[in-house]
Amino acid sequence: VKYADCCKEPHDIFKFLQANDIGQRHTLFYEAYAAFMEIRGAFTQANEVYDRGIMMRAAPRDRLKDKLAQFQHRMMKRKQRKLEEGATGDAQGDQEL
Repeated sequence: VKYADCCKEPHDIFKFLQANDIGQRHTLFYEAYAAFMEIRGAFTQANEVYDRGIMMRAAPRDRLKDKLAQFQHRMMKRKQRKLEEGATGDAQGDQEL
């Protein structure tokens, strides 16, 4: 996981680790992989990574569940911001007419 953090394209490292069943029982793998996906804007895939970690019973499980809850909270806030921006954009459009 540390090596993936240093790479220009860590996605290949995570795929290799997953394909070879390396680190699949450790929360750190899923935290790092999901964070990478989130940074790239691949929110659905990030959520899937967290779900897979829970399904694989990665340990410590509570830490992974906390990270998932934090991610879901960020996604909810992101969605709310988009809705607010859309509402603001609609109101500004009405003023221009």
